[in-house]
Amino acid sequence: MQESVQQNREASAILQAPGRAELSVITNDPQTGVAVKCRFDWLTDDGRALDLKKTQDCRMDAFGRSIANYRYHVQAAFYSDVWLWETGETLQWFKFLAVEERLPHASKIWQLPEPEMAFGRAEYRKNLDEYARCLDANDWPMPDSSSEYICLPVWAMPENDDEFTFDGDK
Repeated sequence: MQESVQQNREASAILQAPGRAELSVITNDPQTGVAVKCRFDWLTDDGRALDLKKTQDCRMDAFGRSIANYRYHVQAAFYSDVWLWETGETLQWFKFLAVEERLPHASKIWQLPEPEMAFGRAEYRKNLDEYARCLDANDWPMPDSSSEYICLPVWAMPENDDEFTFDGDK
């Protein structure tokens, strides 16, 4: 995987630029006062953030699903804003370096356009505001604690499940 990244010209140039790896930034959300933290995988001295993501497939359609499923758009907006809150500086950009886990470990750099960043910002804002409300009230929403039955998904069960039926009268 490392060799693949080194062969990616853009990734290699960014990672060779002066900067810091695994940089933690701790500050307070100016709107709620809640303490927040993020950790940049790589942040260049001139404000370019690169976040490494292992993936099964770094092509647009597949990695786009990962962005949605794992809320990477929320992360990108949040990290960008945390940096602004702490330093007063705007990042030049925040990009993802997607690297495939399987050979040949293809890699691709992706950047979210502003509408996706705005959506991520709105999402983290809802989450952070809710967290602040919970902290303030010491009231944490939880699922119903009573026990319930849960079934396996249809795809996990054998097609003919007659032998697995239960007849309570026998």
